[in-house]
Order: sequence, then C-alpha cells, then structure tokens
Amino acid sequence: MNCNCKTKCNSCRCEGERRKADAIGLLAAHRESAIRRIQRAFLDTLLRKSEATTDAVSDATPLEIRKNCVGAAVNHLARAKLISFVCFAVSTRPDRHACPVRVWRLGQREKVLRWLATHPELSDPDKTEGVAVARQGSLFDQENATPAAGTTGVA
Repeated sequence: MNCNCKTKCNSCRCEGERRKADAIGLLAAHRESAIRRIQRAFLDTLLRKSEATTDAVSDATPLEIRKNCVGAAVNHLARAKLISFVCFAVSTRPDRHACPVRVWRLGQREKVLRWLATHPELSDPDKTEGVAVARQGSLFDQENATPAAGTTGVA
C-alpha cells in the first residue's frame, strides 16, 4: 500500500484517512443535489400519504449520502413550514435497529406544490470533478500480499 506520509505511520490509518477524504469529497460534490432529491421525494411521499417518516426515502438514497443528508433535507422542509412534526415512531428499517424517528405531516398543499414547481431536481455534478467516486477499492491493495495478523480487518 502506498502512503504519502513523511513520517512513519500505520498504513491502515493512512488508508482510513484517504477513505474519509474520499467520502467527504463525495458528500461535498453531491450534497446539494442529494438534499434536493430527498426533499422532493419526501414531499411527493407526503402528497400521497397523510404522514410519513424518513424511512420512506432512505432506501432510495445511497448510504454515504443518506447518513449525512436526510436529516438536513427534512429539517430544511420543516423550517420552511412545508411539513410539521407529528410524533415519534419506531423506525421500520432494519439498519436503524428500531430507533425512534419523527413522523411528519404535509403543511399547506398549495405551498408545497409551489415549492416543488420552483425547486426543480438538480443534476449531479460530473463524477470526474476531483472526487474519487470510482476509487472504492478493497481493504488491501491487490498487489500486496496478505496483511499481517495485526492489521486484519482494520479499515
């Protein structure tokens, strides 16, 4: 594994830092369009149902974006008074482990329709704009031998 550090370091830590930087870059590049997509999907859900939780839009959002954007997207809609908090419920998503989530209700239908008309879907930025989207890789470089026992499973 190649490490660009000038100091002696744990190569797995450097790999972790690289992955972290890639994830932050991915989020920064896609945050605005992801938030808009989540907002539009959540409002669309609420237009069809009387109440919903963010579980309704979570499956359609990639994990690396979902864990950082769904809350921001929905809270923005609440601050704009497009939706209102109803109560807490237990999440139905297995990866949420039955944690409490907020139940939301649509605000004024006309206001929501106007917001949707004036806030179109945003296109994703070009994936080649400096973001290491395709650079997921595996835990260990393929050219290296099997790692030492002390580093097995460390990401």
